Amino acid sequence: MCKEVAANSTCTDLVCDMWLRFTIKESAEELVHKAVKIRKLWSEMVTDVLNHKVSDARDFAKRQARLQRSISRFLRSEVQYSLRVVRSTELNGLVRYDHAVKLDDSITLNAVQESGSSEMEGYLKRNWTCKLCGVSGLFSLQDKSDHLAKCQDEDEEDVKDEKKVVAMETRGGRSIPTKEYHCEQCGEVFQFTNVEILRHMREHTANS
Repeated sequence: MCKEVAANSTCTDLVCDMWLRFTIKESAEELVHKAVKIRKLWSEMVTDVLNHKVSDARDFAKRQARLQRSISRFLRSEVQYSLRVVRSTELNGLVRYDHAVKLDDSITLNAVQESGSSEMEGYLKRNWTCKLCGVSGLFSLQDKSDHLAKCQDEDEEDVKDEKKVVAMETRGGRSIPTKEYHCEQCGEVFQFTNVEILRHMREHTANS
């Protein structure tokens, strides 16, 4: 894992630890911000476990399920890129942090210098449409970073997964998974454990 990633304003040129350079065919802004979100959630969960701060097992299970989904979808992303080692002749002035935008402790945008670009690139507002929520308008690099940091992916699959999230109940100190159960007799849909399904079926039998 890289300790430091510097990118240009559009995330098409990434320099990792000043020795690996990725050139990406299309803008990877959304992908980079997703990576930041995943790292943040992962770090928070690990910190909670190490500091024994997991007081709500159900909430922790939801966060764990969200993290697993996010990682799975992130790994399915298709990106065309080329990779090479940074040449010694490139090092001088390749990365500058004068007008950069920091995403987190290790990722910085507008730090890799582009030929023909202005040092004020990070402050210029340009037309931009968020691929996650569809909002459009004039955004500076900082505006885009702030938006993407808060924007939630409204992908239908993600919303569907949220509704049927692997709800975990804590019973006797043990996490028991539940699943969606459609009762044909009463027509209701429940999120039950296997034991609760049997119990519900017995209730109908007893009332018949």
